[in-house]
Amino acid sequence: MANEVDRPVLVITEAVDPAGITLLQDHGYQVVMGTGYDEETLMREAHDADGVLTRNGHFTERVLNSCPKLQVIGMHGAGVDCIDVEAAERLGIQVTNAADANSGSVAEFTLGLILSLAKKLPQSRDGLRKEGWSIRPQITTFDLEGKTLGVLGMGRIGTAVARKASYGFGMKVLGYRRNLPGDICADYGILTSDLDKVIRNSDFLSIHLPYTKDTFHLVSCEKLELMKPDAYLLNLGRGEVVDQAALRELLLSNRLAGAALDVFEGEIPDADDPLLHMDQVIATPHIAGLSKQAMERLSYQAALGITEVLEGRKVTYPVNHPEKYASDVSVA
Repeated sequence: MANEVDRPVLVITEAVDPAGITLLQDHGYQVVMGTGYDEETLMREAHDADGVLTRNGHFTERVLNSCPKLQVIGMHGAGVDCIDVEAAERLGIQVTNAADANSGSVAEFTLGLILSLAKKLPQSRDGLRKEGWSIRPQITTFDLEGKTLGVLGMGRIGTAVARKASYGFGMKVLGYRRNLPGDICADYGILTSDLDKVIRNSDFLSIHLPYTKDTFHLVSCEKLELMKPDAYLLNLGRGEVVDQAALRELLLSNRLAGAALDVFEGEIPDADDPLLHMDQVIATPHIAGLSKQAMERLSYQAALGITEVLEGRKVTYPVNHPEKYASDVSVA
């Protein structure tokens, strides 16, 4: 058995499901629970770490440079916007994620929100509580069959949403994917690179895009104004993809039927943000991918990436490719 000092040190920045912790411990690693994910805390607590498992750790280039032993960061989720991935790559640090952990969970949550919007579930619940049975004739719902669902971001989650909507509810699907040579027929609908076409024709526009320099305010004021006034917008990607101020104005002026938001610009919205208090908006605290089963998979897959890197095995869910820098160095 290796001495304690010889065992790789792994820091877990926040609480995770035991599935990942057990996997790391079973591999003989020293597992240390961190106390926070801000820069200063990470610089102090991850300084001697060989690997880190994180949910929200702000791994800036400054933090990464302060961790000379760090070989791998296992992200507890698919999005890695809190990590300077390019800097990690230059420094030879592998970033992995849990890309396949919560796609089904988020897809189910998305369909639940679409149903809630179409069937006016929040309004029916609140109306019955406040006004009693007299609310019944005031609620008008509609069916999803034949309605058009636009999906921005046709990765694992977007594709799962498209298939469930098409097969389960008979919805027409328009999926947006950049750099396509033309419209492509899929089993669940049409894939296109024409963003405006998707936005204009959608009865429900569901966003599942990560936050990058290319997606910041991709759904701008100009794009939002292309939406039909009786359409609904859903954002389950990242808040920064949508011009939230413009969305707020369209909803306040009744130029959009409603919205469902699980993510917000800056992550945590102000308590007095009108979006949290509009009857036509369903707002949830970024919980679409936090089902019990998804949390187990997220923790396990993040830990799996760490074990693969430290043991020199092929990485199942790589985010970057630091090996190309190692190749350059060896050639030089």
